[in-house]
Amino acid sequence: MGNSTYSNIVSATTATAAKNMRINRNIRLSIKYHLADLLNDCGYTNVYGEQEMRNVALGSFTGAAPFVFLVDSFVSPTETTLPFIVLEVTNIRRVPYELGNDGTGREITTFVHIFGRSRAERDDIASYFQDYIGRSIPYNDYTSGSATPMTYPIQRVGEGIEVSYAPPVTDQQLQEHSLANWNILSFEARTIA
Repeated sequence: MGNSTYSNIVSATTATAAKNMRINRNIRLSIKYHLADLLNDCGYTNVYGEQEMRNVALGSFTGAAPFVFLVDSFVSPTETTLPFIVLEVTNIRRVPYELGNDGTGREITTFVHIFGRSRAERDDIASYFQDYIGRSIPYNDYTSGSATPMTYPIQRVGEGIEVSYAPPVTDQQLQEHSLANWNILSFEARTIA
């Protein structure tokens, strides 16, 4: 009987941990697919992911113009994969959303790294995101393999969406060209999980 109780506690704890991991993953994917929709709206009819980007480096893939690569992992851009956008969701913090309630939410800090073929392209993409991300981002559950809308959206909080120029890069990186035109867009958001 003791083993049964212990295994039930372990199962419940594991299920809770798995649910919390899905929440963070769902937040990241919801923001990523929202950015992909915005890129389609502004004229990048082909939004490719990490696998296509890696295949470009191998010489086994050529994107159909107009295209952009959108990834949510730490991979370095190369000149052949520009324009290139990296979504970085950081500081996902679990917070209560109602006093006396066990329900929780998440506070999220998001950075979108935008690498362009030119300063104009970099600035145009950053400006478009800044103008059209909106106050809320649809929050979806992707654990079933398709997007299932959740009740509460991801609400952007704070004063706005900031665009800043990336830190200076080395001469070698400038000569390689992929990091020469880099903007960082950032915003904070909150959702009820």
